[in-house]
Amino acid sequence: MLLAKGPSREALTPSPLMRAMERGKTARVEELTRIPSDVQDTLITILSEKTLPIPELNGEVQATRGFNVIATANNRDKGVNELSSALKRRFNTVILPLPASEDEEIAISATANSRPPTWPAACWAR
Repeated sequence: MLLAKGPSREALTPSPLMRAMERGKTARVEELTRIPSDVQDTLITILSEKTLPIPELNGEVQATRGFNVIATANNRDKGVNELSSALKRRFNTVILPLPASEDEEIAISATANSRPPTWPAACWAR
C-alpha cells in the first residue's frame, strides 16, 4: 500500500501506543532506558500535549480521554539511554525493591493480587 499510494493513513500500521491513544486506553512501555533518545523525546510530546505527530502525513493523532501510559525501567541500566529530566518529570515514579527470596516474591504477589490494582506511571526495579 505504501509503495502504491505513498504515505497515507491507510498505509500506516498503528503502534500499540497509537492504538491506546485513539481508544482512550492505557499503554505500557517497557524498559524506558533502552529506548533511543529521539523516541524518548516523542514520548514527551505524547505525555505533555496528548498528541502523536505524524510528519509524513502532515497530521497528528489526538489522545482520547482515558489515555494513560505506564512505563518500566531498570535503574541499574545506567548509561544505556539516560532519561532526560523533562521525561522523568512526566512520570510518577515508584521504586520497587527486589524480593530477597522466593518466599518474599510469592508473598508480594499474593498481596498484590488480593487488592484492587493501582497503576503508577513508572516503576523502577532496584
